[in-house]
Amino acid sequence: MRQNRSTVGHAQSFVGARNAHAGAFIRAHFGGRKRYSVTQGIADKYKPPAI
Repeated sequence: MRQNRSTVGHAQSFVGARNAHAGAFIRAHFGGRKRYSVTQGIADKYKPPAI
C-alpha cells in the first residue's frame, strides 16, 4: 500500500485503474507528492545566501 501511494503520488500524467476502488484511490492520491531531484538538491546545498 505504501509503494502504491508513493507511485500514484509521484505520477504526473497517467495511472490506470482496474476497478472503481482503484480509481477512487488514484483520484485521492494522484500527483500530490513532490518529486525529489538530486540535481536540485545539489544546487540548493551550494546556493549563496539571499541578501
